[in-house]
Amino acid sequence: MKLLIQIPCYNESAVIEKTLLDLPKTIEGVDKISVLIINDGSSDNTIEVCRKIKVDYIIDNKLNIGLGKTFQKGLNFFKKSKYDILVNTDADNQYNSNNIAELIKPIVKDKCDIVIGKRDIENIKSFSFVKKKLQKIGSFVVKIIVGQNISDATSGFRAYNKLSSNKIKIFSKFSYTLESLIQASDNELRIGEVDIQTNPPTRESRLFKNNFQFIYNQIKIIVKCFAIYKPIPFFSILSLPFFIFGVSLILRFSYFYIFYNYSGFIQSLIIANTSIFISVIIFLFGIIGEVIKINRKIIEIDIEN
Repeated sequence: MKLLIQIPCYNESAVIEKTLLDLPKTIEGVDKISVLIINDGSSDNTIEVCRKIKVDYIIDNKLNIGLGKTFQKGLNFFKKSKYDILVNTDADNQYNSNNIAELIKPIVKDKCDIVIGKRDIENIKSFSFVKKKLQKIGSFVVKIIVGQNISDATSGFRAYNKLSSNKIKIFSKFSYTLESLIQASDNELRIGEVDIQTNPPTRESRLFKNNFQFIYNQIKIIVKCFAIYKPIPFFSILSLPFFIFGVSLILRFSYFYIFYNYSGFIQSLIIANTSIFISVIIFLFGIIGEVIKINRKIIEIDIEN
C-alpha cells in the first residue's frame, strides 16, 4: 500500500517547513509515504523551502489559479501514479498530521472511497460564533443534497482511493470541498468520516475575507453543483412555488364559483394558468438537464474504457 500526501501551497514560507516536518514518516500497513507539493504561484520562497527539505514531488503553477484547480492538478497526478491512497492536507498546518493513520484506515479496509477528517468545530477557539454556525448550516445543506451523513463538509483534510480520484473533476476556482462531495454522491461513492484534532491557527484564512464572501462563494458552488449533478430535484424545487401559487388560485376560483356561484375571478385563472405553465417549463429544464447528465456519464465511461 503506497500513500501520497498532497499539500496545495500559496505563500506559505513561514509555516510550510513545520507542516512538512510534522508529517508521519511511517504508518502501519503502508509501505511507502511520499509528499506532493503543489505551489499555486507563490510570490515568496515557499518552493525554495520545499526543495530544501527535499519533498518527493513538486508541481509549480506559474500563476495563481485558485485552490480548486490546484487541488485538481494534484488529483490528476495521483490518477496517473502508482500510489493507492491520496491524502490532502493544508499547508498552514491546521490539521494534526498524527491523524493521517486513522484517516486512511477506512480506505485500507475498503469501507470507504473518500474519508473526511471531521473537526470538533464547536471547540475550535479561533472560529467565531457566526463561523461555527455557518459551517454547520453548510454541512447540513450538503448532507441533504449528498444523502450521506456528513458533519464537516468544508474540511480539507481528506483521503481518497483510486476509484474516487477517477470520478471527481473540480471546475471551481474557489475551493474543492463541496463540489467533490456532490460529485462523489452523484457517482455513488462511499463517503466516511473520522474524528480529528486541529492545531492552533498560524494565519487568517485566505479563501475569503469575510463571512459574506464565504456565504456567497459556498452558495454559488452548491447551486451550480446541484443544478449540474441533480437537475431534476433542483429544477423541481424551483418550479414548485409557481405550481403551488397557480393551483391555489384555481382552488380559490373554484371555491367562490361552487359555493357562491360567483365567476368574477377570471383574471386569477389567467394568472394561475401562466404560473403553472412557468412551473412546467422550469421542470422541463430538469428533464433536459437529466438527459445531459446521462450523456455525460456515457462519455465518461467511454473515456475510461
